Amino acid sequence: MEFEPFKNLKLDEFVLMSTYLTPDNTGCTWEYRIKLDGDGTALSGQPWLPLSSFTLTDAQGTASEVQLRATFVANEYISPLMSLHDLQFGAFTTALRGDYVSLTVPMDESPFNTITLNYPVNLPGASTVVPQYSLDDGNTWVNFTATPTSSSVSTEWTNIQYIEKLSTTQKSFKLHFKLETPNPYQRPRVDQVTVALTNE
Repeated sequence: MEFEPFKNLKLDEFVLMSTYLTPDNTGCTWEYRIKLDGDGTALSGQPWLPLSSFTLTDAQGTASEVQLRATFVANEYISPLMSLHDLQFGAFTTALRGDYVSLTVPMDESPFNTITLNYPVNLPGASTVVPQYSLDDGNTWVNFTATPTSSSVSTEWTNIQYIEKLSTTQKSFKLHFKLETPNPYQRPRVDQVTVALTNE
């Protein structure tokens, strides 16, 4: 049984709460498919994934559409029983992940082969910030390979510096920060980002 899709959502976690009776030699299996923001594939083209009732599920991103499917297994004499009144779907937005993406900086008149990135960061708990850069207008993101240096700014803030050497000169630059936290009450922060693009 395929249920009508939930549309116009904005969630990154969800839970299915369903109670049903499965007598001997019968069963009920739940699945879901999901469409994330920015995914050009329609919901109908997404794969079905296994789903457990009463278990919080991470959407692996921000989802705009979700559809559920229940597969019942019956025997010759009896089948599983489920009431739609006992079916609930909970959607949550925890903001455990975030992205900061800069505009593309054209450098046609000043090609560069060195990226110097500086930013103060506040990382409460087990939160993380991962900087990336793109040299092709955001089509490909690259992690910094240089070893960063850090210096304390205050009890909460630490300044991070990367000096990334490129193998060839480039003419385009775009910056991306991936921010993640396991606790919505402990969110990472980045402030006063500076980037120097030089040819050395």
